[in-house]
Amino acid sequence: MKQLQERLIALHRASLELVKDVSLDHLLNQIVTLACEQAEARYAALGVLDGAGKLEQFISVGMTKEQMKRMPHPPVGLGLIGALMDAEEPIRIPVIQDDPRSAGFPSGHPNMTSFLGVPIRTSDRQLGQIYLTDKIGAPEFTADDEKVIQMLAAYAAAAIQNAQQVEQMKEHDAVLTRRSQDLALVNEFASALTSSLELDEVLNKTLAVVMAYMKVEAGEIFLLEEDKQTLRMFFIAERPLKLSGPESI
Repeated sequence: MKQLQERLIALHRASLELVKDVSLDHLLNQIVTLACEQAEARYAALGVLDGAGKLEQFISVGMTKEQMKRMPHPPVGLGLIGALMDAEEPIRIPVIQDDPRSAGFPSGHPNMTSFLGVPIRTSDRQLGQIYLTDKIGAPEFTADDEKVIQMLAAYAAAAIQNAQQVEQMKEHDAVLTRRSQDLALVNEFASALTSSLELDEVLNKTLAVVMAYMKVEAGEIFLLEEDKQTLRMFFIAERPLKLSGPESI
């Protein structure tokens, strides 16, 4: 019991850093690495579900790049992984192959024996799962291992939600920024169109606005002829080269 308490205290201290991480990809790698260390597993993985409950991401540690290249595809949510996706409680078994829910391994997959899977849940839904295989130095994972990873999964749920919310806020800010840029472009068009009655001047200003917005060095304007079928190049413009050093003097 004392050893379990010490493990939980150590996990608590390590997990406090998770909620500070707002980079989702880095966070997921931190979680799976921490799970592998805490349970003393040879292999560990973390699955993340999308909004429809399908496996969207799968991050693993323990396998070499060569081993991963030999597999025809990443896990798709069958067997024990699929069972854990529908579970509210952990799954801990000594021999994967003996469990009726096991679907076996794809070709090129390293052989694995013991298994501990823990869902990462909020109060109303599952965000993903932590998978651990092959307990180092023992034939199977223990009840204490299960408790430790359950605690980690609780921290992981809060951290993942936090990171996802930050990403959503960034995406929202990007959309607002783009809308502001689009409105500014419309205002510049309006200013160019009303600044003069001379067609050449209006086209020159309009093309300059578009070139600046698109960050291009040259632009052309084509106008439709009276036959409504032929386009004729009416205006062409180039941005002057910006020189630096002695050449610009």
